[in-house]
Amino acid sequence: MPPPRAAPHARATDEQRRAERGHDNAALAAKVKGHVGKVFLKELAKPTIDAQNRVKKRFLAYLNNVSEHSDLLSSMNCTSVDELLVPGAPSLQIEMLFGFADYLVESSQGKFNALITEETLVNNIGLFIGMYNRSTNKQLTSDTTRQLLKYARGECKTKNSLPSCVRDKPIADGVDVRILQKELWGSTDPIPSTRMRRQLATFIGLGASSATRPGNIVESSCWSKSNEALMFKDLTFVVLPGSRKQRSQHVPGDSTATLEAFNSEDWSVLQATAPSLALKLRYCLLKGHRNYTSLYPFTLENAN
Repeated sequence: MPPPRAAPHARATDEQRRAERGHDNAALAAKVKGHVGKVFLKELAKPTIDAQNRVKKRFLAYLNNVSEHSDLLSSMNCTSVDELLVPGAPSLQIEMLFGFADYLVESSQGKFNALITEETLVNNIGLFIGMYNRSTNKQLTSDTTRQLLKYARGECKTKNSLPSCVRDKPIADGVDVRILQKELWGSTDPIPSTRMRRQLATFIGLGASSATRPGNIVESSCWSKSNEALMFKDLTFVVLPGSRKQRSQHVPGDSTATLEAFNSEDWSVLQATAPSLALKLRYCLLKGHRNYTSLYPFTLENAN
């Protein structure tokens, strides 16, 4: 039964609630003064901050090179290039941003040949846009951002003959997984304990079966020392007894029906012709959705 409702009473005013909680106007005025000159930045993961700092260092080097042969600083009423990346800095001219894209092409080392690819250039520009927003506490206009990306994918790519190829990304299959797991017990394997071998074998199996990101199973490097990883409470093991009789018109091998049964927890439709062990996983450390309850069910093992 829900708790009984409180008796009706007169609503307190804002000032009455503040007084009851011990707040006064003098303290409020002091808080306002304490916020003067403060800049509040968006919370980012350490790898993102490190990547933005690398782009910032390259942008400052580019500005130093340009300022030696132009009136860049005097035209923007600055005495050093560092003043262009602080809160309240003057807005950058779009020609300067086009020049930075050219500088990235001239100074970067590609992986396929001497030049970086179009996609690498666009990714670096994206990091620069994020770095600029964070450093100056203001955003580039949408028109400026759009023009900069069009230049990178258009004229800059064409005049520098930037390649658009992508790196081959071989996908591991079941054979690769078995080889990795077998090597964990090899005589030359440096792993010091059986427990670690068991953990790595489980990690490889779960990662290969569910295709989830590693940080969803073990502690992510972006959340170092958080001690957040997949736990035993996120696992549910279910033994499905074998049966020659089909139930609920379930067709063997019908993955759609299997997943629906997992989600509805109607285990009766999962009767198979041989006993099997099923594992229900709850992934809560999704990228961008940490501590968000999500279920990824799949059959871990079949014992035929």
